[in-house]
Amino acid sequence: MIYTELRLPYPNPKVVMILPSPKFKDTRASESKVTIKRTMLGDTWSYVDSSDRTTLKIPLQLTRAKSIELERVLDVYKAAPMRIDLYDGSQWKGQLVGEPVTRTTTGRTGETAYSGGEVVEVTLTFSAIRLN
Repeated sequence: MIYTELRLPYPNPKVVMILPSPKFKDTRASESKVTIKRTMLGDTWSYVDSSDRTTLKIPLQLTRAKSIELERVLDVYKAAPMRIDLYDGSQWKGQLVGEPVTRTTTGRTGETAYSGGEVVEVTLTFSAIRLN
């Protein structure tokens, strides 16, 4: 798969968004926490709050028209769970975290009739659980 798919809402999708592969791959970070405590005698205890959730950050380069389409779809389904099929074949069930879509114009394309000529960078952040 050379693209990223968002199927929302999950498990009965009504909308499927096909997006390009992330610009510089995606970043994945565990949502587990480690807390270190010290006793009065100087001993150290560590507590681990394990979690099967992962924070996914997906940076995308889109045309301006595609970024507006993505923003409008996410405005409707921003609180709904969604299935994310990444370019590497992994499947995730997740929810959007933080600001849904923040567009930053990064350049121009040769095509001006359909896309308006702008290349826009969008970063999507999800709190997700891996399905496969």
